[in-house]
Amino acid sequence: MKFIDSSVQRFLIAGVANTGLTYLAYLLLLQVSPYGVAFTVAFVLGILASYLLNALFVFRRRMSWRSFFRFPLIYMVQYLLGLLLVSLCVEWFGVAAWIAPLIALTVTIPLTYLMSRAVFGARGAS
Repeated sequence: MKFIDSSVQRFLIAGVANTGLTYLAYLLLLQVSPYGVAFTVAFVLGILASYLLNALFVFRRRMSWRSFFRFPLIYMVQYLLGLLLVSLCVEWFGVAAWIAPLIALTVTIPLTYLMSRAVFGARGAS
């Protein structure tokens, strides 16, 4: 009996890889820009990498213009929620700007998986 569908496992693997690359971009950008700008630019780069990983590796679907244009909507929701959480962490709770995005990700990841699965039309275990 499988406890986690294989697409969830692949989503987690792809997410770790993409998060690492996006976080590295954020840290580099943080050296030359305010945290809001660094977060935004790194986030856009992460969306592009995530689309490729989700289409080809996670859900094993052909890329299409429809999914390509729908996919960023998922990340718009994640971005707005993430930016709100990063801002709250930094401004209200005194969390260091370098760690605030990690806190935001722990809140937004489950929602992102469910929305991604819907965009790629994935059903059940694969």
